[in-house]
Amino acid sequence: MVEVQTVHAGELGAGRALPRAGDVRLVRFDEAIAADVDARPLVARGLAPESELGVALAGALACLRGGAGRVVVRLALGNDFLMQVAKLRALRLLWARLVELGAEAELVVWAEPSAFSWTAYDPWVNLLRNTTGCFAAIVGGADWVTPLPYDLALATPDALARRLAENTVHVLLHEGQLGWPADPAAGSWAIEAWTEALAAAAWEVVRHLEEAGPGFDVASLSHAAARHERIVKRLDGIIGTSLYPNPTEPLAVGATAALGPRAAEPFERLRPRGARASVFLVCLGPLAEHSVRALWAKGLYEVAAMRVVMSEPLDSVAAAVAAWRASGAPVAVLCGTDQVYGEHGAAYVAGLHEAGARVVLAGRPRGLELAVDQQIYAGMDVVAALEAELAAQGAVA
Repeated sequence: MVEVQTVHAGELGAGRALPRAGDVRLVRFDEAIAADVDARPLVARGLAPESELGVALAGALACLRGGAGRVVVRLALGNDFLMQVAKLRALRLLWARLVELGAEAELVVWAEPSAFSWTAYDPWVNLLRNTTGCFAAIVGGADWVTPLPYDLALATPDALARRLAENTVHVLLHEGQLGWPADPAAGSWAIEAWTEALAAAAWEVVRHLEEAGPGFDVASLSHAAARHERIVKRLDGIIGTSLYPNPTEPLAVGATAALGPRAAEPFERLRPRGARASVFLVCLGPLAEHSVRALWAKGLYEVAAMRVVMSEPLDSVAAAVAAWRASGAPVAVLCGTDQVYGEHGAAYVAGLHEAGARVVLAGRPRGLELAVDQQIYAGMDVVAALEAELAAQGAVA
């Protein structure tokens, strides 16, 4: 039976230290000596699921050595639903292995959505993130589930946000009847395979930690740098923040760091400055030729809430210069096909430069070098590119 826990802002981000050998936190819990292993911060630190499980189980082993008869393991669940289900199921397999080796303590799995994925802008998307995390927690077999309010990154959650969060779990349990099967994911080839693979990899992490001893630095298991690179390049997009933002959304008020690090923070820091900047998109050729890059560039600059002015289809340098001057923007972004760039790009760059514009090229055509001030393209560091543009326009922090 899944127990629903209502969350309050004061509980979050406390991040009690993960127990290690010689540093075990034992508490009274239902008249039993219990240990609390809080592995939630490991998600924000960039550990892979197998490393999360390995570190959590190593902490649990320290608790068992300290005499705990019950171990409560707290895990945060990301947005990759199937992998998070497998992560919880793998924890059960790992605990079963400890029982085979003589452990007699009871395992209590306490899961919640990962606050690392919460956003301050377009916070209603957090309702979906909460649903995904709670869904994974129940299907994965968590004993307790803590739902998170959608406005958690803004301030103290209001009554409506807490009610929506808690009711999400009730709907999943009672209307979706997810709590009825003992193991809803059993028999799914993909989840079963991931469960076994995660358990095996996590066991190797445990063995490594046991050999390394209590002085082992968990940070060495982190993939935070690689994950950050994927986030700022929008390879791992954040809906409403790095992808499909609403540039007219009011400035988020009361944004708090109480949740610890969040994936959206590098983009959220751009928004207050972006309102003081603007760009002009020079749409070269017919709509069918320029629309893909123009719309992509528009979405890119709107990540920082910049004012974006799009031209009508243009077919001459003189028309482009006149439209740029009328826009009032300091920068002109060329949006067209590689063929147009090759045939006429140099003329547009020279004409706009002569008129006093900074010129940016949308795209990365092979074998073509134009004397532009900046290039924007898929797979670049979006945060760095937008920071550079804001700095060029004097929109400093």
